[in-house]
Amino acid sequence: LGPPKGDGPVVVRANFQLHDINEIKEQEETFAFSGVLTLRWHDERQVFDPAATGVDEKVYQGAYQFNELSTGWFPQVVLVNEAGKYDKHGVVLRIQPDGTLTLIETLTAVANAELNLRRFPLDRQRLEAVFAVLGFDDSEVVLRAESETTGSLANAVRLPQWTITGIGMWTKNIPIPYAGRRGVASAFVVSV
Repeated sequence: LGPPKGDGPVVVRANFQLHDINEIKEQEETFAFSGVLTLRWHDERQVFDPAATGVDEKVYQGAYQFNELSTGWFPQVVLVNEAGKYDKHGVVLRIQPDGTLTLIETLTAVANAELNLRRFPLDRQRLEAVFAVLGFDDSEVVLRAESETTGSLANAVRLPQWTITGIGMWTKNIPIPYAGRRGVASAFVVSV
């Protein structure tokens, strides 16, 4: 089952709540982080009548229910700048009667970062986690950053010898050979 067909690409709204930056390794130019990735999209094929099904919302939680029992398409998101670790710990898929799907995943990962330490210890760095949908190009699936949330728990994130000044989210197109026919994918960027 592929993405829903329509007048254009499927729009998947993305949000990331950063829980922690566990470590920054300057020598390896990597950072370890954890948080919750939320994806929201619409699929007419998932519309249902609550009176006929007896539920106001369909919920699939945990790896077995999500992977084995849910019947719809979902965007498989990968961390493009992954540096060895990308673990998903929990998953919930919620389906509304109008066909709106919300996928919520907790994750812990290590990502590459381009660090410029010439001005250390008075330097500023930008740590970016770049997510893209596996196997589909930007003519099929487009990621959009959720506008109503900032993804920011910056005040709660603490890391010795570092000060978190803000968290931002945006999208951009990037060349990825495995993205689909065109090789250009829509990417969701979380920047700290």
